[in-house]
Amino acid sequence: MRLVLDNEAVQALMDRHHPKHARVLAHLAAAAHRQTSAPLEIPTTVMVEAGWDRSDPHLAELNRLHPLVDPLDEQRSRQCVQLMQRRRAGVVDTHVAALANCRPGPVTVLTSDRDDLEPLTDRHVTVVQT
Repeated sequence: MRLVLDNEAVQALMDRHHPKHARVLAHLAAAAHRQTSAPLEIPTTVMVEAGWDRSDPHLAELNRLHPLVDPLDEQRSRQCVQLMQRRRAGVVDTHVAALANCRPGPVTVLTSDRDDLEPLTDRHVTVVQT
């Protein structure tokens, strides 16, 4: 199973005092328990929105998770545009959905915006409210 994180899930991992920190960690632990290596993926647009600077030593805990970072390149941008044409959504939400949709299933998206993301995702993607 793959995990794709949205902005608030990343923010929760960045700050131990965030009200959803423990909940996001529990999802990561459950995914790791079900499979020896659950790829964790984060879109670059989420990194920007969350303010995650990988060189910041205060964020070492998040960096140790070694998430795969998905760039917003031309191909992914086209996928985002297609999703925007299907339903009005922002760049970050469409990037999260496009990333999740292109990966082989099962994929779980951790988000605070389930109602925004669920209509953008394919059937093999489970959207979980954090």
